[in-house]
Amino acid sequence: NFSPIFGLRDAFLYGKARIHDYTTQIMSELARDVAVTLREHTPHASGDLADSTWWGVVTPPELVIALIGQSARGLSGEPYSHFVARGTGPARVPASSPYHPPSSALRSWVRIKFGVSGATQIHKAAFALSMSIHRKGTKPNPYPKRAIEASNGRIRQATNELGRAITITLTDFEDTGTVD
Repeated sequence: NFSPIFGLRDAFLYGKARIHDYTTQIMSELARDVAVTLREHTPHASGDLADSTWWGVVTPPELVIALIGQSARGLSGEPYSHFVARGTGPARVPASSPYHPPSSALRSWVRIKFGVSGATQIHKAAFALSMSIHRKGTKPNPYPKRAIEASNGRIRQATNELGRAITITLTDFEDTGTVD
């Protein structure tokens, strides 16, 4: 009881699954490559932000989504990559307020970035930086945008690979009515 309609439907479903598998593989490789580029473009002081770079692929039905991010957190427990990338404005509280970035969070950065040594000097420099950030904010460092721009060639390559994989699958189907 073979029906050509059911054979065609099965071949189509197999081809669809094959395209999904190709897409997952290509997107996984692309996400990994872009994550490496992001890590290379991330500002390095302590290296915590760059070291927190991660990537993955999720595949809900009929979809493939590449995810790339950075999970480094400050003392408050909040992720801070967006503050580095977008900058911060001045604090929205009065200067007399006790709020400012905790100098303890800035001590290792001050030591590494400015070469300050000695506990007292590190503490003073970190406090001065904290107050400066409170008053002026920080400038944006759009390193994720630069990483994507640097990855454009790889993104185009992945798009072409996926196009070829889809073309081969559809051509196999068109030529034989089945997908090998």
